Amino acid sequence: MAGRKRLILLGAATFLLGALLMFPARVAVSWFVPDTVNLSGVTGTVWTGRAAQGAANGMYFTDLSWSFKPLSLLKARLAFDAAIRTSAGRIESYAAIGVTGAVTLKDLNGSLVLSAVHPAIQANGVDGTLMVQMEHLVLSDGLPSEATGVLSLGNLTTQAFGQDALGNFSANVTTDDNGIVALVEDAGAVIGIEGTVSLKNDRSYLFTGYVSPKPDTPAVIEQNLRFLGSADSDGRRQFRFEGSL
Repeated sequence: MAGRKRLILLGAATFLLGALLMFPARVAVSWFVPDTVNLSGVTGTVWTGRAAQGAANGMYFTDLSWSFKPLSLLKARLAFDAAIRTSAGRIESYAAIGVTGAVTLKDLNGSLVLSAVHPAIQANGVDGTLMVQMEHLVLSDGLPSEATGVLSLGNLTTQAFGQDALGNFSANVTTDDNGIVALVEDAGAVIGIEGTVSLKNDRSYLFTGYVSPKPDTPAVIEQNLRFLGSADSDGRRQFRFEGSL
C-alpha cells in the first residue's frame, strides 16, 4: 500500500512538473506582467519564451526573449534573464518582478534611442543614443525609483541649443534618500558641461549646472548659450530645467 501511494505521489509530481514546464508564455504574460508593459506575438513557455514586439512606458522594442530562473520563486518573485532589441541596438539584463509589481533590473547593458525612454524627453526636443551600463535599476509604476550605474549619451541634440549635435556626455548615477542623482559631464562634446540631474520620489526632476563654449563650439550653439544669461569669470553660464514625469 505504501509503495502504491509513493507511485501515485511520484506520478502526480511528474504531471505537475510537466505542466509547469509546458505552461504557455501567453498565459503567464497575462497573469504576471504589469499593466505598464504590453507584449504581442508571445510564444514558447513561461520558462523559455519570446515576444515579437512590445512597449513599456512609451519605449517600443522587438524580439524580446527570456529564460526563467526558478529559484527566484523562493524569494516570492519571478526572475528572468532577458534580452530585447530596440531601434538603437540590443539590451540585456537580469529582470525580477516582485509581489508589488516593481521590476528590478541587474547588470542592465545595451543602447536605445534617448527620445524613446520617456515622452517628456521627446517633448523637450532632446534626442541621441543612450548607452546603458546599470548595475541596479528598480522601476516602480513604470519609472525609476532606484538606480546605480553609468549612462553615456552619444550625438546628443536638443532644441535648446539648436539642431547641431552637441557630442557625447556621461552620467554617473546613484540613489540617495531623496531619489536618483546623476552627475553629468561632457565626454567629447562641442560644449563643456557640469551638471546634476535629480529625479525625486515625487516624480519631479531637476537638471541644473553650468555650460561653457569650447574653441570648436559652432557659432550658432555659442550664440544660443548667450540666452542663458551672463557668463561668470570662467566663461560658464548657469542653466536649470525642471518638471515632472
